[in-house]
Amino acid sequence: MRRALTIAGLALLIGAASAQASVKVYEDSEAATLLGSVPKAKCKIGKENGDKYFTAAGASTNGALRLHVSINPGFWGGFHDQYSLYSGVTDLNFHVLYQGDDYSNVFPIPNTPPLRVGEIRFFDGGAKMAVGSYYGPRSDFMGGVKLAGKLLCHYPH
Repeated sequence: MRRALTIAGLALLIGAASAQASVKVYEDSEAATLLGSVPKAKCKIGKENGDKYFTAAGASTNGALRLHVSINPGFWGGFHDQYSLYSGVTDLNFHVLYQGDDYSNVFPIPNTPPLRVGEIRFFDGGAKMAVGSYYGPRSDFMGGVKLAGKLLCHYPH
């Protein structure tokens, strides 16, 4: 039941945050303190061994954190696809670097198979990227983040 409530809460959070055009990163606690907002990122579609991949990197407006999103080679299907984030899976991932710590969906929940914890979507032909996840612990599980919203992607020319 708690997981259902968390997913419903995440959906509401994405809806509210997307209107303001930034990905908001919150402390994973009852207080859900806002740690920073990332309005834009440098995005790139690259190619490795014939397979395309996607990366995005951006900083919060308050300078407190950096957000990195990756869809690895072999998993990128284009801007029309929806990409599910799973706990403990590195092929589609996000990292939030905050106060010297790395928070990410790549850290597996001990003794648990991968669980769907969020999603990445694109809008306006890739000009905007939305990302949301209710699971983003530190590697030692002593804290975590949640994130939701939509940012602007800037691609190299």
